[in-house]
Amino acid sequence: MRALSAALLARGVDGPILILSGNSVDHALLALAAQYVGLVTVPVAEQYSLIPAAHGRVQYGVDLVKPALVYAADEAAYGPALALCGCPAVCSVVDGSGAVAFDTLDGVADVDAAHAAVGPETVAKLLLTSGSTSDPKAVETTHGMMTTNQAQIRDGLPFVAARPPVLVDWLPWNHVFGGSHNFNLVLANGGALYIDDGKPLPDLFPRTVENLGNVSGTISFNVPVGFAQVRRCRRRRGAYWSVWRWIRRGGCR
Repeated sequence: MRALSAALLARGVDGPILILSGNSVDHALLALAAQYVGLVTVPVAEQYSLIPAAHGRVQYGVDLVKPALVYAADEAAYGPALALCGCPAVCSVVDGSGAVAFDTLDGVADVDAAHAAVGPETVAKLLLTSGSTSDPKAVETTHGMMTTNQAQIRDGLPFVAARPPVLVDWLPWNHVFGGSHNFNLVLANGGALYIDDGKPLPDLFPRTVENLGNVSGTISFNVPVGFAQVRRCRRRRGAYWSVWRWIRRGGCR
């Protein structure tokens, strides 16, 4: 993380970092590296970049936050959206169109000095509202807000400190629930977060079933439709039955 922080400073990044793709290890490392030295990340819903009809939302976000750097997992898949950003791009998988490969980021900078300037009022990220009732707004999340939230959770649910939480979680990091509550819960209490690449959708839920069968979490966070999908496992056999056995064993608290 500190090496990435140095790379960002060495590249002269002094504005928001727009993150177009979903949950991943590189996404997490980039967000933490930026936060460590007081830079702001702006994660957006990945479907805005992958669905051509939604590219207007990407353009709106670019105009709103004016990013200094943009990140996406795959340069080819996110290429049309990257072209809207008008700033340098970093991708985990590059295709030679101009993005810098994530694993080649390096540089020398005074990371400690930049980190020392970070305080409770420093903005860590901007989260875009859904825009369901009006144009999306960029809502500030400060370091103090995130740390206070985790202190509140630990006071209210002391078992998260007594037993480091293990999550198998799909909730997107461009929302407060997945990106601040769940991600930071694991970070603050020394737990483990397994990124579930499934979702409570007909074509993707079997992948969630497989992931839950491979890893037993200690806490399950979800949305109502997700819990409903898991509950239906009780009535099914075959591939879904393993999840119900996992729940009966105490895997879901």
